[in-house]
Amino acid sequence: MENTMAAMDRLVKERKVDNIGVSNFSISQLQRAMRVTEEPVLTDQVGHLAYWQNNEIPRFCQANNVILTAYSLIVEGRLVGDEELATIGERHGKSAAQVAIRWLLKQENVVTTLGTTDPEQHGRVRLLAERTRDATDQ
Repeated sequence: MENTMAAMDRLVKERKVDNIGVSNFSISQLQRAMRVTEEPVLTDQVGHLAYWQNNEIPRFCQANNVILTAYSLIVEGRLVGDEELATIGERHGKSAAQVAIRWLLKQENVVTTLGTTDPEQHGRVRLLAERTRDATDQ
């Protein structure tokens, strides 16, 4: 890891990249990366957080100014059939996926990726998020 992080430091200093990001790092890996690099680690890209409520990574990242970038927003379709999310959604006239998206949008220090290059899918995800916003805030 030391060689990789040193190379990332050089890329930032040479202005070839703006920031350092990692993917699927555990807390110990993040700590090590943060110790051996001069530049800050900006983000750790991790899987969807809806099932991570007891995970320490979100708290660690927030305490250390590392942004979580969540991918697999709908967890490859598994959230669609989630009974607990469906029950919450029913109270607000929303789907399980919409509840999961809104939960994610309300988390501090978390951003998400759309996971697609299809402009039509981008539009559907944006619309889903917009429709989710007001109803679940009640």
